[in-house]
Amino acid sequence: MDEEFDISSQLNSDSDDVSDSTSDSSDEESIAKVERDTLTWLMYCHAAGNLVRQYIQSSRRRIRRFPNARNGRVFMITALEEDPNIAFCEFQMYSPMFVHFTHLLRDEYELQSGQDVDIYEQVGMFLFILAHGKGYIQDCIGAIDGTHGKTILPASERLHFIGRKGYPSQNVLAACDFNMCFTFVLPGTTGNVHDSRILARAIHSADINFPEPANGKYYLVDTGFAHTLGYMASYKGLDIRYHFQEFPVEPNGRHRQFRNPHERFNFNHSSLRNIIERAFGVLKNRWNILDRMPHYCFRKQTTVMVATMAIHNFLRRAGIVDEAFQTVEEVVDAGEIDLPDVADEIAATNFVSHVRSTEWDQLRDHIAQSMR
Repeated sequence: MDEEFDISSQLNSDSDDVSDSTSDSSDEESIAKVERDTLTWLMYCHAAGNLVRQYIQSSRRRIRRFPNARNGRVFMITALEEDPNIAFCEFQMYSPMFVHFTHLLRDEYELQSGQDVDIYEQVGMFLFILAHGKGYIQDCIGAIDGTHGKTILPASERLHFIGRKGYPSQNVLAACDFNMCFTFVLPGTTGNVHDSRILARAIHSADINFPEPANGKYYLVDTGFAHTLGYMASYKGLDIRYHFQEFPVEPNGRHRQFRNPHERFNFNHSSLRNIIERAFGVLKNRWNILDRMPHYCFRKQTTVMVATMAIHNFLRRAGIVDEAFQTVEEVVDAGEIDLPDVADEIAATNFVSHVRSTEWDQLRDHIAQSMR
């Protein structure tokens, strides 16, 4: 802290002004004691309040808010320059060692920047794979999905908030990166609205600062969203499995059984997109208020959802061991699984842009055929 704040000195100086009761009356003595205790308590509160205000003021610059752009170069700048804990969480190296390691590969082993990916991004992608034990789909910047939070409403307003969950809820659209940090949240939509419609609103509304993917980048989405430019959905069909839990392991325990390249793609897609399911799982297991919302006004209920996500990010980026995050890291299917139903998949087609859809399908096919 920039300023020293001595609680005891303030209490001593202020308590000198409190006159002791010299009355012989026991009632007056009791009242005087209560007054002294109250003044002391208030002075402690005042001192604590000053300490908190000083801490917030000195820490304000270190608070990291949701980024307004999502691409590899922006993320690397943020990780290396703004918050060293981000670099350690993502790459298991703090910024100085990361830079030194990258320069060593450049100077001693002739690592060079590509046309679209510089050497820092290249090294970052490599270390991310090693740190998190996950395959990497080139140019993927995160995952998008919706989650439902219970909401308390007057009887006259409940009907439109009842979705497939069977209870009044707000449908919250969120995006997260591969460190389980939320990068975007749009709360407050009625529970009966499909995720794809909320995403379309976020993309096309000028008053919503949605972090659209940069050129060549994309989010992973499930089949409840449209497979369109910037949003990579899985293959769907009655004879195509999707979720990684549906793929059995062969007796030797080393290989999954895939019937075609589409299922291999879906397995890898699901394994990566599972990051947002795990993030939702940590969020709801930590904050019981999301399952037992008090009778706040609806606007305050949406604010509570955003606040829990912001604290979730703070805890994740703090660089300390956290039991809730450690659990979902060790058990990859520990998060909530809420796959889209037929109605969601049909709704997704109503909000798809057909611009360059063929080219986007070809990219997915290329990725599927390239996987081994």
